[in-house]
Amino acid sequence: MAHLWAWYADLCQTRQSGGFGPSRLSRLEIQAWERDEGVRLEPWERRAVMTLDAEHLLTMTAPSKG
Repeated sequence: MAHLWAWYADLCQTRQSGGFGPSRLSRLEIQAWERDEGVRLEPWERRAVMTLDAEHLLTMTAPSKG
């Protein structure tokens, strides 16, 4: 799983953002990254990266308690 985290960190370096903060990584961005890096993600790896991204963004945008 360490490779997924490394790939995700690399993908995040070019993340787009809009008026409401960082945007989710799109399939097109992931495909472009795969082409640039010469990597071919397995379907489960792509789903894992997208799930990791969704969870990461939730923690970044969650209201703070306290």
